[in-house]
Amino acid sequence: MIFDQPVFKILSLNDTGAAVGHQGGMVIPKGLEDYMPSLSGVVNALSPTIDQQIEAELFLNGEYVGTVATRYQYQTWGGARSPERRLTGNLGAIRNYAAENDILLIERSLDDLLHYRLSVETKSSTIYKQLLALANGRRWGVVETGVPPAGNRAIERTLADIEHAEDDLPTLISDDRATIISMVERKVRDVAFRRRLVDIYNSRCAVSGISIQKPSGGTGLDAAHIIPVEAGGTDDPRNGLLLSKDVHWAFDNGLVHIGADRRVVVPELVRAVPSNDFLRTLNGLSLTNPSPTSLRAADEALEWHRNAAMEKLEAGAH
Repeated sequence: MIFDQPVFKILSLNDTGAAVGHQGGMVIPKGLEDYMPSLSGVVNALSPTIDQQIEAELFLNGEYVGTVATRYQYQTWGGARSPERRLTGNLGAIRNYAAENDILLIERSLDDLLHYRLSVETKSSTIYKQLLALANGRRWGVVETGVPPAGNRAIERTLADIEHAEDDLPTLISDDRATIISMVERKVRDVAFRRRLVDIYNSRCAVSGISIQKPSGGTGLDAAHIIPVEAGGTDDPRNGLLLSKDVHWAFDNGLVHIGADRRVVVPELVRAVPSNDFLRTLNGLSLTNPSPTSLRAADEALEWHRNAAMEKLEAGAH
């Protein structure tokens, strides 16, 4: 699982287990909202809380202490107060050991936007002083050590761009792909591209038909570019297939391609390898179409990949 660059918050007393009264969880500043799950709905007296369950890997001073289901929510205490953003529930393994001015790091998975890594670094941590220096007087923000994390607004804008282009003829290869990547962070485009494929393929592998999901709705399937980005392939859904990780690896390495009849082809040379039992079961399967079918993988893209796959296989046989 690939995690994005972290954001941080310097904890207040109320964020820790030492808080008195009915405080619970950790407050998330409005400025970090762009890196948390999107919440839809209106908070009022009749509906005092909106929440989203997430899965969180918990770390204390770099030591893994468990994975839990927790909630990100707008909390209003029965509608009596202005909405407050909180992470709450099952966080005792880090919260109970945190003190005021310790640092919380929040990292979001780029593979599953409802999976996070939450790390508390106490004042005794080996990286606490380094993080404090990077904070540079801020109480919260992005840990500025590389490319900024992908925010919800950028992802939604890119997703809207992808969907808007679906009304046009497929654009499978772009000569200015490098320019596009420099203008919009590659990881933002990858997240949006994957979200679109997960949606139109209904979280199901287009080759094997497998669908495995977490209770939260996250899926381990990959968004595969048929014509790869390195060859100028675009993020048009018609240049994509939603694939399980093992099928994706086989697809990228030329062990699997799609024939002109849109059936899966596992070449004889690959089927002859004794350990390739799973790949042999795929040979001859019909490629699954998305919904709407107008976004199915373009024949031209599949032909490009087919030719490249056969060249790879021939080169590897010598």
